[in-house]
Amino acid sequence: MNECLRERRKAVILRIARRRVAVNGFAATTIDELVEEAGFSKPTFYEHFSSKEALGECLLRHSLHEAGAKLRELESALPAAVALRSLIEWAIEQHFASGQNAFARLSVEIETPALVADKSRWIDALEGLVARAQHMGAMSGSTSPQIIAGTLHGILSNAGFVRALANGTLTLTALKCGVSELLLA
Repeated sequence: MNECLRERRKAVILRIARRRVAVNGFAATTIDELVEEAGFSKPTFYEHFSSKEALGECLLRHSLHEAGAKLRELESALPAAVALRSLIEWAIEQHFASGQNAFARLSVEIETPALVADKSRWIDALEGLVARAQHMGAMSGSTSPQIIAGTLHGILSNAGFVRALANGTLTLTALKCGVSELLLA
């Protein structure tokens, strides 16, 4: 099979899966639904993923790698505190703007050693950015970088925020401001 076609099919499956998982949760999302919507057969799905769990892990790892790339991009272009604030706003937009958060739903349903390692690398990079902002005096040093980084990761993984945004009891602007104030005080 043409490699370009293969990658396009995989991208279609991932896009559909991300949306369905965000809306219905991982457990309620079926391979049958994914392939039906994509217009593919089950064997096509299994050419790309060995199982539904492998698909979920791929979705989570993609989110973590995307966040890491954004962190590196911002860190190289901006002072640490500005990069951190921009990263918080970007992450909240990415994870919550649509009122759906596949990352939050998957984070509680899938946990593998590879994902634990990816999450640890993401949190370590975030801790480093916080520590630099603190060292430059742009943030208080009274709270450890580990606590700040872990809190941000926890916020992004919290499906409760998805529900609050969806039902209108929380706005995206209020979430961004609140998280920035909490973490950057």
